[in-house]
Amino acid sequence: MITVGKTDQHWIWKTLIMTAALTVSLWGAMEAKRFLVMLFGAILFALLLMPMIRFLKKYKVPEWLCLTLATLILILPLLLTTATVVSEIHAMSTDWPQIQASALKQVHSFFAIPWIQNLLGQFGIESPLETLSGRASEGIHYVMEALMAAFSLGTEFSLMLFFAIVMLGSRNHIRASFERIFNHYNSPDKVRLIDSSFEILEKFLVARLIVILIVTAVDFVILRSFGLQYSLTAALFLGLSTLIPVIGFLFGIAPPLALAAAEGHSAQSIVIMFVLVWAVSSIQDHFLAPKLLGKHLNLNFLVTYVAFFAGERLWGFAGMFLSVPLLAVMQVLLSSSDRFRPWAQLIQIHEDDEPKMTEAGKAPSQAGA
Repeated sequence: MITVGKTDQHWIWKTLIMTAALTVSLWGAMEAKRFLVMLFGAILFALLLMPMIRFLKKYKVPEWLCLTLATLILILPLLLTTATVVSEIHAMSTDWPQIQASALKQVHSFFAIPWIQNLLGQFGIESPLETLSGRASEGIHYVMEALMAAFSLGTEFSLMLFFAIVMLGSRNHIRASFERIFNHYNSPDKVRLIDSSFEILEKFLVARLIVILIVTAVDFVILRSFGLQYSLTAALFLGLSTLIPVIGFLFGIAPPLALAAAEGHSAQSIVIMFVLVWAVSSIQDHFLAPKLLGKHLNLNFLVTYVAFFAGERLWGFAGMFLSVPLLAVMQVLLSSSDRFRPWAQLIQIHEDDEPKMTEAGKAPSQAGA
């Protein structure tokens, strides 16, 4: 007969309680989707507005004018870009029958090449055009649905911005309240901890926004120079895809290449377009992003993808883009505590992950052998 000691019972109960808490938290996150998305979006907007507010405060600008000017500086470019992208999406939906017919014609010409037919026959593929058309239709439908969802959030966007302005207007009161609360519990250092955490997160968000804007602008110039229609929408898609590590470029380059093929661009121009956009992505990955973001927020590949797909499952399209900043928030908060810093290192990429080399040029495990 197997007996269970008090220590084992303690861990069993602790595991059950943690599992139940996680289950309830996930259920609550799904049920409170609309509120939480707007709340976190408002926090991100507030953090993006803070550098401009601090800059204006240096010149003794009144508080109400600081909030107004910072909001206008943020919202006007967003409104202009959104209006242009929405018009391009509307034009794309209107021209969709012609685009689809042109794309099917290009694909049919490709599969009519004799050596392509022989190659497909060896693999037993008899009707590649129908199969490819079905898969392409599903993928294009998903992309169009995502784009329409992203640019039909007018009410939610207005509420996010309103909440962000209210947060910024109440920031001094909120900070003073937290300071009194932590002083009451003899934890004055917690306020400085929160200040430093939000400062790091603010730098991360501003740097990430700069990366998206630069990539979008350069890719727009490239795509426009090739005469690609809907180039701003495609370039913005490429800019947002920088939020997805490693395979984000492949996710973002597919729509402009498909549009180029459907519009009848030559294979040479499509290849040159791909190479130029790939060069921009490579510079972003290896120089621009590391330079602006720094190593302290170099998020782990595996954990980032888990958060990315978990965000999509919980909150849909909005969760996909909020998951990366939320993961950065978690990393900042965990790294701020000595107790939880090892968990923050699980999210990060560290140089310590690479095996150290001994003088003999071998890893420690090999040297010990």
